[in-house]
Amino acid sequence: GFIGPLVIYLIERDRDPFVRAHAAESLNFQITLIIASMAIVLLSLLLMFVFIGFFTIFLIYLIPIIDLIFLVIAAVAASDGKYYRYPLTIRFVS
Repeated sequence: GFIGPLVIYLIERDRDPFVRAHAAESLNFQITLIIASMAIVLLSLLLMFVFIGFFTIFLIYLIPIIDLIFLVIAAVAASDGKYYRYPLTIRFVS
């Protein structure tokens, strides 16, 4: 997930501000999803001691679905020439 936006960001960051903005947003979103995935797994492993974690570990399957939905929304916005900001994204790259 994050290698494509990283390559585009590194190549286009000085050429096209529109492409740079979308690549930075996508990169930030992918990094946030990686952190969320790790947090879900760690929290579920801790909660497995009280048997709740066996149910919460299945939340990890929501991450790719959320990723796909927001990537499609961002792609449609970019094709319309609009800027798009992913919700609940930590801004690492600006």
